[in-house]
Amino acid sequence: MLDILSERAVRQPHRRWLSMVDGRSFTFSEAWYQILRFASALKTFGIGEGDTVGISLRNREEFVFLWFAAKYLGAAGVPLNPELKGRILSGMLGRSRPKIVFVEEDRRSSMDEALAQALVTDARTIALPQWGRMDEACSVETSEFHPFLDAAPIEVPPASPDPMQPVIISFTSGTTGPSKGILGTAPHVGATARINAEQQGFTDDDVVYTCLPLFHSNALISATCATIYAGCEVVISRRFSASRFWREVVDYNATTLSFLGSMIAVLLAREPEPIEREHRLRLVLAVPGTAAQIRELSARFGFQTVSAYGLSDMGIVLWTDTQGRAPAGSCGRPIDDFEVMLVDDLDAPVALGSVGELIIRPKTMWVAPGGYLNMPEETLKSWRNWWFHSGDLLKQDQAGWYYFVDRKKEAIRRRGENISTLELEDVVHSSKLVEECVAYAIKSDLGDDDVAIAVIWLGGKERVDDLLRYLVAELPSYAMPRYIRTVTEFERTGTEKVQRAGLVSDGVIDGMWDGGPLTGTVKGMDELVQRIT
Repeated sequence: MLDILSERAVRQPHRRWLSMVDGRSFTFSEAWYQILRFASALKTFGIGEGDTVGISLRNREEFVFLWFAAKYLGAAGVPLNPELKGRILSGMLGRSRPKIVFVEEDRRSSMDEALAQALVTDARTIALPQWGRMDEACSVETSEFHPFLDAAPIEVPPASPDPMQPVIISFTSGTTGPSKGILGTAPHVGATARINAEQQGFTDDDVVYTCLPLFHSNALISATCATIYAGCEVVISRRFSASRFWREVVDYNATTLSFLGSMIAVLLAREPEPIEREHRLRLVLAVPGTAAQIRELSARFGFQTVSAYGLSDMGIVLWTDTQGRAPAGSCGRPIDDFEVMLVDDLDAPVALGSVGELIIRPKTMWVAPGGYLNMPEETLKSWRNWWFHSGDLLKQDQAGWYYFVDRKKEAIRRRGENISTLELEDVVHSSKLVEECVAYAIKSDLGDDDVAIAVIWLGGKERVDDLLRYLVAELPSYAMPRYIRTVTEFERTGTEKVQRAGLVSDGVIDGMWDGGPLTGTVKGMDELVQRIT
């Protein structure tokens, strides 16, 4: 990616590449200058080959420049959700051991506490001012990083390329175990960007809009890096806002974007307004979505909708086509870079039309990531029999189209985030208020999951408010339980494992504490804090 970006900076210096909604825009040459500037500053901090750079920022241009600057020096960027705190964050920091961490000003204390808890005592924390109104007073120019940007020389030689060296460590929130750091190599990042650009037919006339967080691969790699490959513009919004969405899409002349998670249901639930048909969108990737939702998207908003299947651990694997041949509800066929198979629990192929776990094998060199950070046993487990096991259940029709059915793993997915049941249970147990806890998912009206926990209270004394006060300090908003169910015992298997299926099938029952539909959002967390304090 860096080679292509530097070449475009020379050949297309005045071509606009990166635009922040309500903020600054950068041409290829301007962006390249900023990357060199940030790289020289990082070099002043001692960052070099093999180091890790934590980036715990909301959507802002500094995120992009820092990641590319670290990559330029041979270091790996570690994107971290700025909402993370407590034990979950310290676990990620302990495994990735960043030499420096960039954080939002209002999150610095949480980061310092997590670094201390992780025993990463030699890391330096750099706080960037919060973004408010887009003027110079709110940019990186006024932060403690600024003197190094000015003082450092621009001429910094790039690191020697190493296809085995990670350039990004992306933490997936796991399933039943702790969060795993996916080792994204430069060839993997480049292949993922190429696949997204090719499958969506990006040209230099496109404007790719994203309101998804940059700490996820969709915005950073599938959108931002793909535009480098195609030579077109990327427009990055601060966050998804249903009330501002169409105004931003129209004002910035977007031609393509991605819908993920509950965005589809939220936009379809709004009252129609004229602006939603004033856009220039030619293609929208919608994942996931029911067949009815996909049809309604295209009919109501007037653009072509495609779908796909991918996962952070591998990238995009299945894709529908832009010719409209895919049946409604399908997530596509295998792209040329991968072969796939549906298997049973013993890795034997299932019959056509039957449900099986999707396993994946690359056909192109270096297209897959390099496994999991410091977790060789998890890497080997995922790649048993030389196939990557997705943990997702799909089925295939006679024409070769695949359909997502369910997750095989006990993960909870809310607002685009995977939530590890093990990590959530660990946080609840650390409160010393419960004897036992089980975390599980309850389907929400928005199409993703609500978070539920069932607890046996320590000493039989129910202390919901005390538990909530503890969880508010330890959990990001998206992992906050909406439901708390009190039980006296759990149904177990013969090997003493809790049978979660019964809790899931029960759904919402009388007597459960319910935080309401806003639970899982920043606004909902703020309201909860006011209610319990």
